[in-house]
Amino acid sequence: MRQFEIAERFFVMSSDRLDEVRTSIYGFSVQKEGLVDHDNFMPEHLKGLEGNGVYVSVENSDRSIVIRQDAVGCFGIYLYREDGYFALSNSFYELFSFLVKDRKLTFNRAFADHMMIAGLCCHSCKETPVEEISMLPRDAVVTISKTSGEMRIDRMAYSYSAVDPTTVDGLRIIDEWYLKWASIFSRVSENGNVVFDLSGGFDSRLALIFALSPFSCLDKIKVNSIDNDLHTHAEDFAIATAIAKRFGFQLNCNRHLDSRARKLSLDEILKLYMRIRMPFSDEMHWCEKRYLRRRFHVNGLGGEVLRDHWDVPAVKILSGFMNAAGSWPERLGDSNKRLLESEIDWIRSRYGISDADSPEISTWWYRDSRNRHHCGKEVAENFYRNQYELSPLMDIGLSRLKRNTSDCEDNNLLYSIIVDRFCPGLLEFAFDGKRSIAPETLAFAKGVNEAHPVDWEALRNDVRAGSIALAEDEDIDDKTQITDIPDGGVNAFLSSVFDSARFSTRYMACFGREYYEQSAKWRREHAFYPLKRIYPALVAELIVAQLQDREASVGYCAAHWREYLESTPAVSVILPIYNMEKHLRECLDTVTGQSLKNIEIICVDDGSTDGTAAILDEYRRNDARVRVVRQENQGAAVARNAGLDLAVGEWVAFMDPDDRYPSSDVLEKLTACARTYGVEICGGSLLFTRSIC
Repeated sequence: MRQFEIAERFFVMSSDRLDEVRTSIYGFSVQKEGLVDHDNFMPEHLKGLEGNGVYVSVENSDRSIVIRQDAVGCFGIYLYREDGYFALSNSFYELFSFLVKDRKLTFNRAFADHMMIAGLCCHSCKETPVEEISMLPRDAVVTISKTSGEMRIDRMAYSYSAVDPTTVDGLRIIDEWYLKWASIFSRVSENGNVVFDLSGGFDSRLALIFALSPFSCLDKIKVNSIDNDLHTHAEDFAIATAIAKRFGFQLNCNRHLDSRARKLSLDEILKLYMRIRMPFSDEMHWCEKRYLRRRFHVNGLGGEVLRDHWDVPAVKILSGFMNAAGSWPERLGDSNKRLLESEIDWIRSRYGISDADSPEISTWWYRDSRNRHHCGKEVAENFYRNQYELSPLMDIGLSRLKRNTSDCEDNNLLYSIIVDRFCPGLLEFAFDGKRSIAPETLAFAKGVNEAHPVDWEALRNDVRAGSIALAEDEDIDDKTQITDIPDGGVNAFLSSVFDSARFSTRYMACFGREYYEQSAKWRREHAFYPLKRIYPALVAELIVAQLQDREASVGYCAAHWREYLESTPAVSVILPIYNMEKHLRECLDTVTGQSLKNIEIICVDDGSTDGTAAILDEYRRNDARVRVVRQENQGAAVARNAGLDLAVGEWVAFMDPDDRYPSSDVLEKLTACARTYGVEICGGSLLFTRSIC
C-alpha cells in the first residue's frame, strides 16, 4: 500500500458534480479469489462483491452511478436531500463539513442525548448528529441516473436464517465458508504479520479455528490475549492460557510481527476517528501509529448474531437505557425513549415483525445498529492504519443459516456445529462469566457432524492460492517523530480540553451544567473507559460550534480543541449589530486596537440588510479574535444573549456598534481594576478617561 493519504480514501459526491465521480472501491473486499483494495482494484472486481469485507464501492458506467457497501455497512452511506439536490459520502463528518457553509443543517439534540448513555455505541439504525443527514440502511444500494439525475435506493437481496444447519445444504454452506477463509488465512499467514485475538468468550474462540487449521502456519501467527485486571481480562487471560497450552502455541509472541510504523500526529488521529467512528461510539481505541507493512488482524466481531446473545425482548433493551438515564436530567430520558421507540418501529416495519415481544426485533436491532457502529466502524478505522481486519463471523454466507432446528431449539446450536466440526477440542474449555453451552446441544452438534463428517482430503485439495494478489507494501521506514501528542496520549489531550474553562463554558451554555457534571463524574468513578461520557460531549460541542459559526473555519478536530487549551480570553466583547455599516469600522477599530490583546470579539449580526456582513467578514479574516454569528432579526436583547452563550472570557463587555472606546487602554485598565478589588462589575465614564476605574 502506498504512503498514507487519508483524504483519498473518502469521497463526497453531489448531484451538481456527478461528472467528477470515478469508479473505485473505498476499503477492501473479501472475495473468493482474494482481497481487493484501493491499490489492486480493477473494475472487473466489482462482479465479485458479495458483501464481505469493509467497503463502499462506486461504479460509474455510461448510464448510471451505482454505490454499494458491505453487508454490515461498516463505513455507512450518508445522504443529504433537499429540493432535488442531494449529496452522499462514506463519512458522516466529511459530508457535514462539505455541506455546513451552504446548506441548512440542524443539530440533532435527540441523537446527542442518546450518545450520552449509549453504552459502547449508537443504537440508532439511521440517525446522525445532524437532522438533515441520514445514514442509509446497511443493505442499501444507491443508483443515480446520469441522464435524469434522479436517485433510487434499493435493497440488496441478502438471505437470512433460511437454511437448516443440520441438513446437507446447511453443512455445505458451512464447509464453503470454512474453505474460503481457510484459503485466505493459508495465504496471508505464510509471511507472518498475522494476529488472532483470544479471550475467554465465544466469538474469538470460533475465529481461532482458522489459526489452528491444518492449512495455516501457526508458528508464524501471533495469538493475542490481554493480560490486566480491567473488565474481565484476568479471567479471559487464564482461559486463553489454558487453550494455548492444550494446542501448543505461545500467547503474545511478537516474533513474526513487523512492528515498523509511522507515528501519526494528533491531527491525523482525530481526523481519522471523526471521519469514521467518533460520532457514533463512546469507546475509543486510539492508535497513534500506522504500520508500514500491511498487518492482518483476525477477530470474532459479529459473532453475537450466530448464537443466543440477543434473544431478548426489545423492551428489555429499552428498559436498560431508561435505567442508565435515571441520573441525568429528565429531558434526556424522554428524548432517548422517543428515539429508541422510533427505531423499534422502524425495525418491525422493515422486517415485517408483527409481535412486539418477538426477540427477532433485538437481533435485527443488533445487526442494523450495534454490529455496524461498534464492530463495523472499528474494522473501517483500522484499515486506514494499514491493519486489515478479517472478520469471518460477519461473513454474509453464515447469515443464511438458522441458529437452531425444531429438534434442538438452543440458539447456540449453529455455533456448536461449526466449532465441533473443525476444532472440537476448543469446546473442552470453559467460557468467561460462567457461561456455557448445554451438554445436550453439544451432543446434538456432534451427532450432526458424525452423520456428515468433513471431507478433509477434499478441503486440502481445494485450498488454493487465488487469482487476486494484494499490491506489495512500499518499504518506507519513516524516521519522522511526531511530538505533538502529549504525555498520556490522545485521552490526556481530550481530557484537558474537557477541563478547560472555554470548553466547559461553551458546553454548559448549550447543554446545561448537569450534562457536564455527569460526564465528569463518570471519569472520576470509572477506570475502564473513563472518557466514555466525555467523547460524546466533545463531538456534540464540535458540531454545534460549526453550525453556529458556519462562515468561519472552526477548525478540524485537533485545531478546534487546541484553541480551548490556550489561555482563556480576559474579556469577551459582545456587539449586537443591525444595519450599522456607517459606524461599524470605527467601532471595531477601537476594539481590535485595545492594548489588552487577550480578548475575543463576538459580533452578532442581527439580520442586517446593508453592508454590515461584508465588513464583519473582512475583520474576521484579518483578526482571528473576531467571531461572527448571524441570526434572523430578533432585536438587540436576543442578539446580546446569543453572544453571551458563546462567550468564554473571564469578563464580559457589552458594546453598541455606533460607540467607540476613547482610548486604547480601556479594557486593560478595567480588568486590572476588577482583579485588584475582586469585584464582579467594573465600569467607568467615557468622558473622564484618566480616572476610568
